[in-house]
Order: sequence, then C-alpha cells, then structure tokens
Amino acid sequence: MWKTADEAVKDYQAAIKFIDTNKNAYISNGPFYIAGVDTTANVIELRAFRDESYPYAAGFWNYVFTTQTTRIDGTTVPATVAKDKDAVIGVRASIVEYPSGKAVAATAITKLKATLVLADGTEKVYTGSFVKSGELSLKIPVADVKALKAGSYTLVLETSLKNEAPASEVVSLVVF
Repeated sequence: MWKTADEAVKDYQAAIKFIDTNKNAYISNGPFYIAGVDTTANVIELRAFRDESYPYAAGFWNYVFTTQTTRIDGTTVPATVAKDKDAVIGVRASIVEYPSGKAVAATAITKLKATLVLADGTEKVYTGSFVKSGELSLKIPVADVKALKAGSYTLVLETSLKNEAPASEVVSLVVF
C-alpha cells in the first residue's frame, strides 16, 4: 500500500509518540499492546486496547489459555553423602494451574531431573521417578559418588510436566 509523504510523516509521528509513552517500540495492531518491558525480571506487561466493538470481556483469554506448571514444595537432601553409598534425593512437588493458582499433589506425569555440577564445571544429569502422590525421588549411584572428590557440589533439581519452564531449586550435595 502506497502512502503519501504526509501520511508517512503522520505514521512516523504516531510511532514516536507510542515509543515515548510506552518506552518500547513493540507496535502492533492486535487487541493488546506492550505497555512495559522488564528484561531483568523477564516480564512483559500487556494492556488491552479498549474498544467497545471488541467481542471479549477482560479476563476471557486467561481462562481460554489455562496451563499447568510444577512447583517444588520441599527437598530432602542428606547433610553429607558417604562415598560408599548412593545419594538419595527426595522432592515434594505440586502441579499448579494458571491462572487460578489451584494446586494439587504431583502425579505420575511429573518429571524430575537433577543436574550435578562437577568441580571442573561439567555437568552430570540424573532422572528421578514418581514415588507417590506429591513425592518424587532420584538416586545418584554409588559408582558416581565414589568418583567425586570430597567437597561440596551444586545440585540443580527441576520438576516439569511437558515442555513448560521447569520449577527449579538449587541445593548443595556434600561428599566426604
């Protein structure tokens, strides 16, 4: 579509006004616009264009696009791990529905993964399993524990359902 010079200037001025008002240049013609961006917190604030002809009430899309995520409610990590034993880690988890916030105990569809960060910065990944309602467990086998030098290691625990962002918790694993 061709525009006259006057139309192009008017569009340019509207764009500059939008950028000055909203502090971003994410301009769209959809039902929402980006009113703010916080890159530190990974948050984008959307606001609805208020037009009486828009057919959906505020909040309608929140319930159309409900989703589930996991939440780690607690962990059980041994205070110290001997080199002649498996390291057994317990995780209590819930499944949380968004946007209602309703939570239920984790079920067998909940996945558990642990990443052990080794002294040289490399990582070793372990997969846990469902134990019972709300409880998951994983084991770092004695052969792997035996190979570790005495000291403190970072262990990143993650729970998830499918491909959503996992819930995570960082704990220390102390080997002697």
